[in-house]
Amino acid sequence: MVFFDETGANNMKINNPQNELLKHLESCKPNWSLPQAFYNDENIFQADLENLFYSEWIFIGHDCQIPDVGDFFRYEIGDYDIIVLRAEDNSVKAFHNTCRHRGSRLCKEDKGHKPQLVCPYHQWTYDLSGKLKYAKDMGEDFNPNDHKLHSVNCETIEGIIYLCLSDDAPEFESFKKTVTPYLEKHRLHDAKIVHESSIIEEGNWKLVLENNRECYHCAGSHPELCRTYSDDPSFTGIPDESDPTLGMVQEHWDKCDTLNIPAKFHLSDDGQYRVTRMPLQHEAESFTMDGKVASKKLMVDSTDKELGTLLFFHYPNTWNHFLSDHSITFCVTPLSTNRTKVTTRWLVHKDAVEGKDYDLETLIAVWKATNQQDLELVEENQKGIRSPNYTPGPYSVVQEDGVIQFINWYQQISQQKASAVLNAHSLDKTDNTVHNADNKIVYIEDLPPTIPGELTPAIDLEKAVNAANTPATAPISPQDSTLFENTTTHHDNSAIDLLQKANLKNFSKKSEEDEEDIEKPSFDQNKIPHLYLDQSQPWEAQSSMLKLINIVPETHDVITFTFRTHTNNWFSFAPGQFITLELPMPGEKIYRTYTISSSPSRPLSLSITVKLNPNSIGSKWMFENLKLGMELRAFGPAGEFHLYNHDADKYCFISGGSGITPMLSMTKYLFDRGGELDISFIHCARSPSNIIAKEQVERLSTRFLNFQIAWIVEDREPFLPWTGYTGRINQLILELTTPDFFEREIYCCGPAIFMQTVRDILIAADFDMSHYHEESFDMPVLEEEKVAHDDVFLDESIKTTVSFLNSERTLPSNQKITLLETSLEAGLNIPSACQFGVCGTCKVKKKSGDVHMVHNGGISDKEVDDGYILACCSYPLNDVEIQY
Repeated sequence: MVFFDETGANNMKINNPQNELLKHLESCKPNWSLPQAFYNDENIFQADLENLFYSEWIFIGHDCQIPDVGDFFRYEIGDYDIIVLRAEDNSVKAFHNTCRHRGSRLCKEDKGHKPQLVCPYHQWTYDLSGKLKYAKDMGEDFNPNDHKLHSVNCETIEGIIYLCLSDDAPEFESFKKTVTPYLEKHRLHDAKIVHESSIIEEGNWKLVLENNRECYHCAGSHPELCRTYSDDPSFTGIPDESDPTLGMVQEHWDKCDTLNIPAKFHLSDDGQYRVTRMPLQHEAESFTMDGKVASKKLMVDSTDKELGTLLFFHYPNTWNHFLSDHSITFCVTPLSTNRTKVTTRWLVHKDAVEGKDYDLETLIAVWKATNQQDLELVEENQKGIRSPNYTPGPYSVVQEDGVIQFINWYQQISQQKASAVLNAHSLDKTDNTVHNADNKIVYIEDLPPTIPGELTPAIDLEKAVNAANTPATAPISPQDSTLFENTTTHHDNSAIDLLQKANLKNFSKKSEEDEEDIEKPSFDQNKIPHLYLDQSQPWEAQSSMLKLINIVPETHDVITFTFRTHTNNWFSFAPGQFITLELPMPGEKIYRTYTISSSPSRPLSLSITVKLNPNSIGSKWMFENLKLGMELRAFGPAGEFHLYNHDADKYCFISGGSGITPMLSMTKYLFDRGGELDISFIHCARSPSNIIAKEQVERLSTRFLNFQIAWIVEDREPFLPWTGYTGRINQLILELTTPDFFEREIYCCGPAIFMQTVRDILIAADFDMSHYHEESFDMPVLEEEKVAHDDVFLDESIKTTVSFLNSERTLPSNQKITLLETSLEAGLNIPSACQFGVCGTCKVKKKSGDVHMVHNGGISDKEVDDGYILACCSYPLNDVEIQY
């Protein structure tokens, strides 16, 4: 970094981490993850150490680690090596681990007992208060009092030890006064550590904290923890008074108040620490696999075991859980830019006896597993951020408000500390730094000098928190969007409004003049950079949101929605596959699956064609709420029903209703691929006006001789000409339209009854069914769920049992209850996400018994052969045992 005076003259070249930090803070976007430099840049890492870990109070351990006079342990962070010990007056003291003679370390052991501190180099000797007691042959003028050990600010709160390495330590007493009433009930002075674990996570320390400050990932990553701990953001983040779960929390707080145990939520004014007591799930008592207390000797002075967990974090380096029977504390220590040590300690009452009052493996099982899972999440996060193509993404204000709160605190305090450092330098002429006429630091990065800029003011934490409560799914307005300028008023219209404007009750009768009255969405292409395909990256599900760029009514109850990504990612999928959309319904998210109707040969956008079903909450929400510019999260693509699995020279596509959508993708792909095209396209609908994409298909058929179309409708429409077939598909129509169907690869999609009819026709004709492939769109209740052909008839009256071998529990069930449902009802919480066989999160190994599983691509044939099943879509046919 180079500084300039007002004339632009270069006074001094310096590489100051605080300058780098301030520069990058200016590029931060509210409620978005941090730019790459905050996780990878050595200068920012050094600034973090100086501003936070060297100048704020940090948690390092417990006074029960040093119960007797002379007991000690060491703590290292950055270049600092600290000795923490029990002094002769029974107080806890801390000293820098460097001899006042020539700097050698006094202690090299991690912990132990020493009646005094003796330097192993020249045997200078110090008592436990840091005074120099012995130094050989130093002369008559030597004064031992001038060579005491350098002390470190050290404070304790109810058995928890905090250090501050700065000579100018922040005020501590108000923090201590606030949290003491919460902590004292857990009698940590009378505790002992029965297990300690230190793991090295290959990730930046902020990623470790961010991961802790949300449970957005918990359901899919922490099955052990989720047995007892809720992943509801009201529990893990900042409580919202409008949240319905707050009533349950308030009841828990009221109960604790009657026991004289403080519980209510408290967040410090500066956002640095929070303390609150939250209930556990399923009337659980503790963080154990069965939800029961791990130690019979309670830490709290109460007979009530269901006190939940006292959640206590203090930035920058600790979060903790205090329960009725034991406590778990966490100490985060940055080792380098992308390496962090996380030390976990399990504490029980000092009189608890292992084997009698507690079993160690039972005590540590949940958080031992959770720590390992978090390690993998953080490390994969760090690896992804290293990518040159990493860009910050938006946080979920619903699920990640705790992360937002942490990032806001971090940005605010970093801004203040860095600005204070540079302002102090600007006042010292000997520093050769400069300030402008307004006494503000002027800095510039590159030569020659350009217009100097002023440092940005500190972030307003309260405003940032308020901004975090703004709904993330609000449509993008024309004024705010850089992608939707000079567009029509469709930005204010939902998809259902477009249908009403189009007046599509009889879509096929619309004349060209009528269609001109329908407002068509426009899009400013000048705002989108044009890139060659090899200049962009493929779309990866979850990491990049889909932005709605077009809404096209197909019939009176069918709409095609077209998406692309912010960064011009291209889409890679097979024709016939589907994606799963995350729909932000009020109060919850639901997941619905739709086949992609566009072709992978046109990869810059992706379309789905959706039919409105009055009984479908998913499609109804989409029609009523989706607007241009809105963003949705998606998963996939997935599915085995596609062309790549069964390449052929001749095809027969047979579809019914909205089952036409995968056939559209396949047909467009084959058309774009070119070459010899031989397709028989048969589609069945209720009436001519219900045929989806009729004009598209007919237009494609005019380009090739061997592209034959057959429309079949149940009923003709009055006063309209119809030259297609009337009735339902049968063997005669199949033979008339496709006399050579024996030579074709047949793809079929539609309602289950429709496909059963097609199967019956082919079987009766002695067709080789290895060349028949189907995908179901039978949706009597939930339109969007895939329902594959089912030759097994499940009977609710047939009782079964499900045994969870790892948990040693056997639960009653029947043939109409999935294994996942059984586990959730029992609080066993098999990890899950989509819950309809797409994502594969709920994969478990079946040890015995038979299940009926109908999945949607979330498990491979090899995994099934190896004994794995998806719990969300597996129904027990008899007694089943699973490894969970």
